[in-house]
Amino acid sequence: MSSISLFNTTFIEEKKVRERLAATTTFRILQDADIISEVSHKYSIGEDKVERALYGPQSVFNRFTLERERITAYLKAVVATHLTSSDIIYSGHIALLIPPAVTHVLRVGLFDKMSNRIQRAMSEGLTEKNAINIMKKNDASVANWVDYLYKNEMSDPSLYDIIVPMGDNSPESAVQLIVENYHKPAVLEQETSRQAVEQMALSAQVELALVEKGYTTEVKSFDGEITLLVNKSVANFPKLAKTLTAIAESVDGVRGIKVHTGKEYHISIYRNQEFTLPPKVLLVDDEQEFAQTLSERLNMRNYGTHTVFDGKEALEL
Repeated sequence: MSSISLFNTTFIEEKKVRERLAATTTFRILQDADIISEVSHKYSIGEDKVERALYGPQSVFNRFTLERERITAYLKAVVATHLTSSDIIYSGHIALLIPPAVTHVLRVGLFDKMSNRIQRAMSEGLTEKNAINIMKKNDASVANWVDYLYKNEMSDPSLYDIIVPMGDNSPESAVQLIVENYHKPAVLEQETSRQAVEQMALSAQVELALVEKGYTTEVKSFDGEITLLVNKSVANFPKLAKTLTAIAESVDGVRGIKVHTGKEYHISIYRNQEFTLPPKVLLVDDEQEFAQTLSERLNMRNYGTHTVFDGKEALEL
């Protein structure tokens, strides 16, 4: 049997679609909050941190802590455990964690134009101004998540098997359209799709092992063979490849490692460093030149810094 994933923006009657789809299919619903809770419990991390990784914005210190990359690997690992079961509706940001190779999950995008969404929000009692503010915040979160995972636009057709325009569909007709596509042969569970779930889980473990050592290399997996794509500039690629290979080989289930340059790779100076998490310093001073100079000096000593120039900015950050 197969499953369904729903990814959406806000004020498009997604709750009605989700609940009617569950009633029609008798599938159980798995939402962001469920996976957040599981990750928090399994990896002993606060739910607030998991939420921040899902919904953003990304911390200015993330390039030092790699917290988002670490938590994303946790999320992928937990979602992969659920993908071994069937008859599930994955709803929310977690829907985009399911790779296209897992073909027995019908990937659905629910979208609509802003004017229609504003009308729905106002029918729920919101003012137009409040509706627009909420939508902008939600859309920014959605766009940030899609860009982080795929470097793509949130409504790009390549991310979904079907896109349902909610301006042209009621929740009932949207459910009917989803069910019709769900019953197509392409969504049937097959051996290759089951293997893709196993590879997703293995990739997540390799990503986590790399992040723990301070590396954010792109990871691809096929039949236990791991391919690591290096997009950061390095001066000594063979040395880096050797290091990455040693880390990835420590993960159970890995049968082989290949390290290649990625699309964004270019040769530059690379300074190897100890990948312990450096201290994080927020500099607040209205003398901009002084603050920037101090920031540069601290960065040279592996202190993660961010600079703002007044108290209001500091409190907002």
